[in-house]
Amino acid sequence: MRTEAWDEFPNGRWGVSRSPAFGSDDGGFVSYSKKFKTTNHAEKKKNWGETCTSFSDVSKVFVAFLSGKIKKFPFAEGALSAETDDINQQLLKLNENKLFTINSQPRVNAAKSTDPKFGWGPENGYVYQKAYVEFFVHKDLIKKLVDYLSPQENITYQAISASGEQLKNVGEQDVNAVTWGVFKGKEIVQPTVVDHQAFEIWKDEAFKAWNETWAVIYTEEDSKTFLKSCHDDMYLVNVVDNDFVGGDLYDNLLKFVEQN
Repeated sequence: MRTEAWDEFPNGRWGVSRSPAFGSDDGGFVSYSKKFKTTNHAEKKKNWGETCTSFSDVSKVFVAFLSGKIKKFPFAEGALSAETDDINQQLLKLNENKLFTINSQPRVNAAKSTDPKFGWGPENGYVYQKAYVEFFVHKDLIKKLVDYLSPQENITYQAISASGEQLKNVGEQDVNAVTWGVFKGKEIVQPTVVDHQAFEIWKDEAFKAWNETWAVIYTEEDSKTFLKSCHDDMYLVNVVDNDFVGGDLYDNLLKFVEQN
């Protein structure tokens, strides 16, 4: 609601890293893990399980959030946006199969700027989106995922571990607009980009949630140890399907799941 009428987003989490304003604390991106630290551990356990010692336990939490059964989540700023409805079934299947999604959007080709689900900016404009998804995946699957994605010419991806190990098919200076709008009397407005350098900075915040938001609620050593292993052994991945007209990123990833 805070941003639905904006025709431009603040530089920050979704801005270009080369901008002088990048990373400024201007009310743009706020870590949900930081906001949620004040909630007591007993309440978190009700949402996230009395223990968490397996990928099945992790999957249950991600699926519960996507299903609307829980509202508070270690990796999200707030409630799901309405556009998630269009890809929710695919997201559920991905999260049931060890691709743990923390951000996503469907492709959009020339939706009216007044569209109740996808619209933003001034009236009488058109908005566009490339399908995009960001998720955690275990190191045992990352090589298979990269081998699957690499031959696909419309796909760009980046994967990084907590320790900084990277696999990617983008350049160090690449900035990929994944949301843009066309409005009367304006240049193309592109409020959301996937920026490799910004991704490298953001990954630290994303990985912290495993230990500082989730593992910290448990006194049991087995849960703490397992969640620390998730922090240590996962890769954070983002994937963009650059074919915003005919691409189908989510069914594409489901084919990978079926094969593995």
